[in-house]
Amino acid sequence: MKCHVNGLTLQQWIMCLVISLSVFIVNFILKFVPDSICPTLGDEDPEDVKAAAEDYLALRKLRQ
Repeated sequence: MKCHVNGLTLQQWIMCLVISLSVFIVNFILKFVPDSICPTLGDEDPEDVKAAAEDYLALRKLRQ
């Protein structure tokens, strides 16, 4: 597909609008997906958080 010398043709404008408006349809469908299907981010074991903090402090001391 080529671009017209004076810009986009009517057909190209319509294609761009259809593609961009499809985002609204996908968003509407995703609103009805339950949260239980999606992975939970940030739910970490407290021991892992503590170990990471200790490792970070050890690396900071090595840098100084």
